[in-house]
Amino acid sequence: MKAWKKWSVLLLLAWAVFLCGACAGKPPQEEVSAPESNQIEDYSGRYTDKQGTSDVYSSLELLRNEDGSYAVTLSIHRTAELLGTAEEAGSGILTFDCFAPDLHVAGEIAVGGSTAEVTVSESDFPEIAAGTVYRFPDGKES
Repeated sequence: MKAWKKWSVLLLLAWAVFLCGACAGKPPQEEVSAPESNQIEDYSGRYTDKQGTSDVYSSLELLRNEDGSYAVTLSIHRTAELLGTAEEAGSGILTFDCFAPDLHVAGEIAVGGSTAEVTVSESDFPEIAAGTVYRFPDGKES
């Protein structure tokens, strides 16, 4: 029986050396799950600017379409209400275009949590100059 025990121990040690060699001395890696690429953030909702009151002065409404684009309604207090579309550019950024018969306004919408910021990069509308930034800090209504 003693010889059998010695062979078992030797065989077990040989197996352990083989396994350690296969790992090449590297510690075991934790399994990290890949992010699900089919889960896309939905920014739909109404973002508002109440200017410290209970009344909504300006608002940005985003409504996700079936194709992943957004319908945009940008309402600027005492200036205009613009309708258009937006496409996701990544990392909470949407690019938007608003067209009317005689004007075009375009730029970026940055969404972070329940707030949004619109930066106008192109404008044919005299009351909304390129470079203008509109902030909607008062939360998102679903």
